[in-house]
Formats: sequence, C-alpha cells, structure tokens
Amino acid sequence: MATYRGIHGKAIKSLSTDPSAETDAGQIWYNTTSNTFKSIVSSAAWVSSSNLNQSVYDNTGAGIQTAALNVGGTESPSVARSDNTEEYNGSGWTTSGNLNTGRFALGGFGTQAAAIVAGGNTSPGGGTTAATESYNGSVWTSLSAPSNLNTPRQYFNVAAVGTSTAGLLSGGTPPPPGTGVTEEWNGSAWAEQSDMSTARYAGATMGTQTAALYCGGDSGGTIKSEVEEYNGSSWTNSTSMPTTTANAYRVGNSTTDLYVAGGSTPSATTTTHKWDGTSWTTAGAMGRTATGSGGSAGGSSPTAGVAFGGSTPSPSISTTEEFNVSANVVTAAAWSAGGTTTTSKRGTFGAVNSTQTAGLIAGGYTTTFVTESEEYNGTTWTEGDNLNTARAYAACAGTQTAAAASGGTVSPPSGTPFPDQSNACEEYNGTSWSNNPNNLTQARERLGAGGTAGAGAFFGGYGTPPAQYFGLTEEFNGTSFSEGPDMGTAASNGTYCGETTEALLWAGGQTPSSVATTQEFDGSSWTTGGAMPEARHGQFAFGAQTSAISGGGYNPSITVNVIGYDGSAWSSRPSTATAGANAAAFGTASAGLRARGYTGTANSDTTEEWNGETTAANVKTLTQS
Repeated sequence: MATYRGIHGKAIKSLSTDPSAETDAGQIWYNTTSNTFKSIVSSAAWVSSSNLNQSVYDNTGAGIQTAALNVGGTESPSVARSDNTEEYNGSGWTTSGNLNTGRFALGGFGTQAAAIVAGGNTSPGGGTTAATESYNGSVWTSLSAPSNLNTPRQYFNVAAVGTSTAGLLSGGTPPPPGTGVTEEWNGSAWAEQSDMSTARYAGATMGTQTAALYCGGDSGGTIKSEVEEYNGSSWTNSTSMPTTTANAYRVGNSTTDLYVAGGSTPSATTTTHKWDGTSWTTAGAMGRTATGSGGSAGGSSPTAGVAFGGSTPSPSISTTEEFNVSANVVTAAAWSAGGTTTTSKRGTFGAVNSTQTAGLIAGGYTTTFVTESEEYNGTTWTEGDNLNTARAYAACAGTQTAAAASGGTVSPPSGTPFPDQSNACEEYNGTSWSNNPNNLTQARERLGAGGTAGAGAFFGGYGTPPAQYFGLTEEFNGTSFSEGPDMGTAASNGTYCGETTEALLWAGGQTPSSVATTQEFDGSSWTTGGAMPEARHGQFAFGAQTSAISGGGYNPSITVNVIGYDGSAWSSRPSTATAGANAAAFGTASAGLRARGYTGTANSDTTEEWNGETTAANVKTLTQS
C-alpha cells in the first residue's frame, strides 16, 4: 500500500503553528495545537478591487492583471460613446490618453504599453465603424484607411486577442443574426480568414492569432453554447460550454487552460467555467451582482485576470474584480464602520502618525470652535484632556502619546465679524495638552503637518489679513520652530501626510481654486509629484510619501471617491460608504481611518476604517468523508 512517505519522500510533520508560504501547497502536516491534519490547497476565486473612474459597459480591455487597459464603452444608450482610457496597476485605475473616436462594443487586444482597438459603434442609435487605433502607452493614433477592418462591425469587446503586431478578431454584427467573419492583424493591416461555422456576436475569444477558441455568443437573439477552435487558418467545432453564454468576461490566453465568467445565459449569471483542453468544469463564481458586457484582461496567465465595467443588467457599472488561482486567499481592500465619536464636528484634526488602534483627534467646529480631544483604541472613542485653545482646521504631528498641534481657526475677538487664524502650539503627552511658548511664525489655518512631536513639520495654509495662501514650511524640534524651504505652490486645505520630515506629502487643495497638484518634500526641498486624477480640496489622507490613501473632499461637490499614491502616481481605490469633507485621518496605507467631517448637509460623528488588500495561505483542515 502506498504511503505518504513513499509518495513524497518524507513523513508528515508535526507543527504547533500552520505554515504560511504558498510554496507549502500540497504538503500535509499535523497541527499539535488543534490536533488536526491540515494542508494548503489551491483555489480559484474572484475578489473585488478598485472601481473604474467612469462607469461603462460594452467597453474592451487589454493587458494583464497588474497592467491592464480599459478602453471605450458607454454609460447608457442615450449618451455619447466614451473615448475614455484607463490604466490599472493591480491596485487602482488612472486615466490616460483618450481615443480619437469615442466608441462602444469595440474589440481590443495587446498590452498596456502597446494596444490595438478596432470597430465598434460610434454614435447613439447606430454608426458601426471599421476604424482602427493604436496605443503607445499614453497616446492613441488613428491609423489610415488601409488599416481599417475589411468588414465594419461591433459587439466583439471580448472577441479580439493577440499582440499589437499579431491580432485576431472574430464575429460581430451587423449583419444579423451576426457574422462568422474572422480577420487577422499584422501590425499594419487586416486580412480576412476563414469564417466561423456559426455566425454570432458577443462571444469570448481566448488564445493567440494562431491558436484560439471562440466561446458562446449570440446568434440573432439566441444565446449559444457552441465553441469553435482556430488553428491559424480555419475553424473547427470543439466541446460546447455547459451552458449558453454571451457577453462574458475571460481569463487566460491558452486554448487548453482558460476561464469564461459572468455574462448572460440569457439571464444574467455569475458562474465561472474552466476549460482544461478536454472538458468544462465550474470554478469560483464572480462576487458582483450578475453582470456582463464589460472588459477584461487575462494576459498570458490563466491564473490571474481582471474584469471591469459592464451592466447589471441596467447600464452601467464601474466595478472591478480580480481573478486568482492561488494557494493564497486574497482579502480585498475595503472600508468598514468604526466606533462613533462622542460628538459630531468638522474641521477636527488628527495626529497624523497615530495608528488605527491608537489614535488621537482634537478640536473642530459645531456652531462654535471646541477644545475637546478624543482617543481611539481600535473600537471606541473616549474623551481625553481638552486643548487650551478652542480651534478647528489646525494640523497635528505625532502620535496618540506624543503629539504637537499648531495653527487653525479660532473664535474672533468680540465684535470682529470673521474668525481669526492661530499660531499657538500645544503638545500632548498621552494624558494632557500643554502650551508651548514658542509658536509658529505665521498664524494660519487649513495647513498640513507630518513627522513626530519631536521632529515635525507644518506647511502650507491660509491666513488673513490680507487673505493669502502660504507655501511656508516650518520645522518643529520639540521645542521651537525654524523656517524651512517653501512649497513649490502656496496652497491650503489640501491632503497631507508623512512619517518623517524627510518624506512629506501634500496634494490638492486651494490656490484659491481647487488644484490637482502633488508636492513632495525630501527634507531639503519640495518637488512636484504625480498629479491627482481631479482637482479637489478638503480631503483626508493618511500614510507615507510612497504609499498614501486620500479621499473625500470637494470636486466640486462632496465625494466618496478614494485614491492611492505609490510615490509617483495616483490611482483609484474603493470608495468610502459616506461622502465627507474636512475629516480627521491617520494611519498607514494598509491600516488607517477617517473620522468626523462634513457630509454636505451636517457635521458627522462617523468613523470609517481602511484595511488594505491582504493575502494569507489557504489552509484547510483535512476531514474524513
């Protein structure tokens, strides 16, 4: 009789804790703590990710999971076709160069740096095109007439595959009930090849120019399950899918290892089907509401794909999901409700380097300026010692046990019609606030802060009279302030963070209009970083210069949008549950929070906690059946 040692060459290990490496997949061990046999197993699953910046359906895609491209589509049948292009980095989306001709139901293939799109619908109510465009990673170029499709058609957004110099596009419509027309792209022109046996559109193609599968589709209103295989010159019938499917997403680029997910049967479905070259089986279902007619990027790997946009079935959505076949379980980045603060306020400021489980906020505005401060333990807010000066829109460096706050808006002297700005500095030791006799040289509000209570920096802001925006940077050594290099652009009410004074970040804000500028400080000078996707002010932020999260604010209305910064570029992240501006925030890009703020109609007492994407070994307990 075969034994485990005989098969694997070693005995079953006895361990008190479970291994966590993906390389341990397939191994069996005995956990002496739980008294169970366990193993790490591989599984196929979809997990939600950051939304597209624009809701679209009948969009197309190209690239791989960590470098995908979303192109075109439409928000609804009655609006103009989209010329939008967005790039995905594995975490979020950023906008890029627009198509020269907005269109939906187009076909696309290639990589994020070198892609081709062709065909589609160019105007509400009609307008099928044969036009082809090429993408170089930033700009789309309309190719001249000899590069047009030989047969103008649409509805093949996942029926095109290949590279920018060797592509394949099949099916489509018109004419009804669809067409079997197949064309190959050689980098400069399209050439017609043998037609598919079944005329159809809205099917899914996987593979390359010389080896591809066309799966399902719609033929005159009848959803199909038929699969045809292309060998570079002709099509032959292959094993049909288990169910009729059209408008699906795809993962994989091999005719012997691929996935087809979602779409319509004709009712909307979340089912994922796997093809292993011989037969079809069912894999992990999509997590979103049943949907199809979107874009997808599966690249060369059948183990890592991404699907984006589509309909539910009403147009249109911005949802993104990643597909992974892995021995790790991926938990998507997400916001969740935290503890409610003791009162509702806006303009509250947080100690920027507090943590999600040990946080500090202070001040704010209700109908008057307040002195209250509160501490957070990861679950509950409790009231702490009061500030000595009631204020809002100040800035605070440090942590829950060692913080320094300065600046802000304060109540005016009696008879003065407008609030004043403060330069007063207060320090917190984890128990009480005390005044520091050395103040900022310039009184101002809506400024930024970073670093620690003993080595911090305060920068930017707004003051009166006369009304002006500041680029002034002042460094704090725990005792006194000294002037540092000015910001490149004077601004206030922006988003800011920084673990040290050698790596500060400021983005957006008012100058006086809202701006999208990002500025980085390295301890000696400010330089321009990657611009935000949209001009915004009054947003929150937490994290570090090379890994930050920012959200909310005005753009011009109050938003739920959240973006992340990787040290060079901003991209989308999952949105907050509620819109808010002028909230307090602190933490890291993997574990942070925002608290209070203004919703557009009222001050808020809510807290939302952010947890970044995590992976963990898919450990299973083995049982006898």
